[in-house]
Amino acid sequence: MKLTKKHYLFLFAFVVLFQLVFIARRIFLYEEVKKKGRIYKFEIAQRDPADMFRGRYLALNFIPDKVNIPDTLEFERGEKVWLELQTDSTGFAKPYRVYKNKLHNSKNLLQVKVRYVFETGGQKVMEVQYPFERYYLNEFKAGEIEKLLRLSPVERQKPSFIKVKIWKGKALIDAIFINGKALDK
Repeated sequence: MKLTKKHYLFLFAFVVLFQLVFIARRIFLYEEVKKKGRIYKFEIAQRDPADMFRGRYLALNFIPDKVNIPDTLEFERGEKVWLELQTDSTGFAKPYRVYKNKLHNSKNLLQVKVRYVFETGGQKVMEVQYPFERYYLNEFKAGEIEKLLRLSPVERQKPSFIKVKIWKGKALIDAIFINGKALDK
């Protein structure tokens, strides 16, 4: 069977339609998280790297990013798991429990990756990789932000943290605060 111009046109239309549906779905999920997501605050210890190809970004190092796990559970590096979050007395989110499968009754779950598992003091501990560990910056504001990042703990009067909206395991950075000051979007 010889492919005609009609066949190619139909194939092209199908590929374009598939791409549009894929993009529309991503936008829809983004808007759902933005609208319905519950806000969590994550305390960060930050650094400001630059990447020749990707530009300036904040590498967000979370405090804490480790969770105790039962000895009976086994996890592989890079495995996707569900992390249950809990808010501490200061209002910051912290890892509470880890599950291999999503629980239907909990709204405090976030899908994360296993960075690694180790044992300390007879307890198995997992370090998690959050899906929002980079925040790209405006090139022109990077210098000002770098100065704030270099402040010593004594000079820093307020904590640095991010506000993240979480809904059905998906996350969206809502705002970033460095030394208590919000970064402009």
